[in-house]
Amino acid sequence: METIPKSKMTQKMKLATSIVIWFCTFSLGLGVGFLPPSFLELSKKFETDIPTISKAFSVISISFLFGAIICGAGFNYVNRQISSGILLILMGIGIILLPLVPSLLIFFIVAVIIGFGAAGYDTAQIVWILEIYKHKAAPYVQIQHACYALGAFISPLLMKNFLPEESKDQIENFHNLQTNQSVEESNRNNNTLIYSTKENDPKSSKLYIPFLIGGIVSIIGGFLIILLYFIHKYEKPEKIITPQNSDVADGESKSYKIRRVVLIILSALVLGCYMGCELTSFQFLPTFTYFIDLHLSQRDGALILSGLAAAFTIGRILGIFLVIKVLPEILLVGNLILIAIGNTLLLIFANSSITILWVASLTLGLGFSTVFPSFYGYIEKHLKITNMVGAIIIVSGGIISGLYPIAIGAYIEKNPFVIMYTNYFSIIVASIAFFTIYCITSRNISNSNDYTVTTEKKIDPEIMGEIPLKSNR
Repeated sequence: METIPKSKMTQKMKLATSIVIWFCTFSLGLGVGFLPPSFLELSKKFETDIPTISKAFSVISISFLFGAIICGAGFNYVNRQISSGILLILMGIGIILLPLVPSLLIFFIVAVIIGFGAAGYDTAQIVWILEIYKHKAAPYVQIQHACYALGAFISPLLMKNFLPEESKDQIENFHNLQTNQSVEESNRNNNTLIYSTKENDPKSSKLYIPFLIGGIVSIIGGFLIILLYFIHKYEKPEKIITPQNSDVADGESKSYKIRRVVLIILSALVLGCYMGCELTSFQFLPTFTYFIDLHLSQRDGALILSGLAAAFTIGRILGIFLVIKVLPEILLVGNLILIAIGNTLLLIFANSSITILWVASLTLGLGFSTVFPSFYGYIEKHLKITNMVGAIIIVSGGIISGLYPIAIGAYIEKNPFVIMYTNYFSIIVASIAFFTIYCITSRNISNSNDYTVTTEKKIDPEIMGEIPLKSNR
């Protein structure tokens, strides 16, 4: 497939556009990273339980899923540049409103707006970079991933200063003392912990400040994208189909079509299970640290989440070079091993050692960092990624990441290790699915006829440019 640019971008304009996209991707990671550390405080604000408030994660995941599908199709009919800017502004407004809304129902409605806006921008930004740099896009896409991770790292650090310092045990002790003593006597005996004071009252807290910062950053990013439109209107390159790569010329055999369907299903299992594992680990880690036997404070939980995000960021920066030097299948296996090690450390030692809790969180962050680029680096050699394939992968990931929070939220108070169990399920299913993919593709390469089909079906970077290959969340 050949590309005919309507108007050629200068190098300076490419750089300026890339910087704006990276800034907006950073704002995406920053904005969506505020909800997990504030999870418990928001449940107090709305006077609801953990299973109910945890449905917000499912709402965001499902709205993200539908947003990606709708925007992916809609960008063929409306200007993607203007639309993505507007969606990012809407997401920013939603982030600002999230801690300020008066009821749980409106909270969920705002969560839908955030999820849809994030999906629209996320769908546009990966395609945009691929179209700008074409076959040289790999390091620029990895920089995008690193910018998102950087935002996810900073948000818990900002949030922790606005969360209570008290642990679960301290709060329970205080309320027990209130039950048995007068308020005045309780205050005298526990002058270091007055949970009912105005400072710690969820209704009068300053939780809105970090959300305000994140929302403003997203709104600025949206206006920058719209400003780019008036400085240099970006137009999607036109494509023409050449006989060499048309579907008619490919001459797909029946066996190839069967193999293709199997690879699509297995790829959806790998990435769907991985997305569920990554998202729920980020979403519920602060809540997990609050309910384990160590009963860390919400501030400490936010700090540990920032440690996971820091390792995630470092891994993605290193991934810019690793994806070039290391075979993708080796990198992916290494990622899955790190995730399994981190998960096992949490399962065995989280109740007894803060040090190992930190080590396990950092290990998980490194394990999550390059799963997407390494898997796509491998599968794109053997599977032609079309709009339908991209949609199937997005739907599978959205369904799994939407169901997990419901199950985890229902049990995390009584058994916080439910996160480890769902993670193990994801790791096992993803590992089996990828091993099967590897066996199929390895056997296929050894067969000369199938090898011809495989090499002729290499994915065209322009086709990839039409697909939201990855949701950064």
